[in-house]
Amino acid sequence: MNTVLRISVREENDAENVVLILEGRVVGPWVEELRATCAPHLKDGHSLILDLTGVSFADAAGIELLAGLIERRIILANASPFLRQQLQLNDSISFLGRATR
Repeated sequence: MNTVLRISVREENDAENVVLILEGRVVGPWVEELRATCAPHLKDGHSLILDLTGVSFADAAGIELLAGLIERRIILANASPFLRQQLQLNDSISFLGRATR
């Protein structure tokens, strides 16, 4: 079982939007790695989007981090139905990607 989380950074054309493309599992030490990767982009005032297409699982700490990022107006894109359920997403949360229904 692969427990590595790959984080790729892509700046959009206007350089105000940053997309973090996540691949793997948001677990254990990778939760803090993701937090540390997000921090400078948030500090710089960039609009941050997390593309969760490649995320297969998040543990309790990973779910807690993602939920906290939602509260900071981070946009989550392409979460699996499992992650959506774990995050208890509703219509008031900024979300892009696959339909929930």
